[in-house]
Amino acid sequence: MQRQVMPARARNKEGENRRHSVALLIIYSFVLIYWMFFAFGRANHVSASFRYNLVPLHTIRFYFEPERLFHLSWFINMIGNIAVFVPFGLLMPYACRLRLAGASAVFLIGMAMLELMQLITKRGTFDVDDLLMNVAGFWIGWLIVGRRAHKG
Repeated sequence: MQRQVMPARARNKEGENRRHSVALLIIYSFVLIYWMFFAFGRANHVSASFRYNLVPLHTIRFYFEPERLFHLSWFINMIGNIAVFVPFGLLMPYACRLRLAGASAVFLIGMAMLELMQLITKRGTFDVDDLLMNVAGFWIGWLIVGRRAHKG
């Protein structure tokens, strides 16, 4: 397969887009880390014990019980854990040359590390369902722009 040569102007534009995307990803990552560890009262509330869920779909099923459906906690957990991660999927195709599988692996490892840090610092819960929803949000963002971003 022969590689196409891009004009200098197109290469510069691609490099500029990549730099902007990386910068936005870094800034957004810091915002999310703040939200995960310090916002929403977490700075003042450190759990006495380690909180975790390792059973896939346990938390998701819990929030779909009729008495919890569409309450504020439902929106925060279900929608928040998906929607908040869509920007990663929107930006990552521009920031790196990875395909969806590779980018998903990088994203999942990063999110698992953050979930683990929540567990260790007792400023949240390590929840495998959070990881599933985070990846779903990432994929939604990727599917919106992924092909377009890789075509240049």
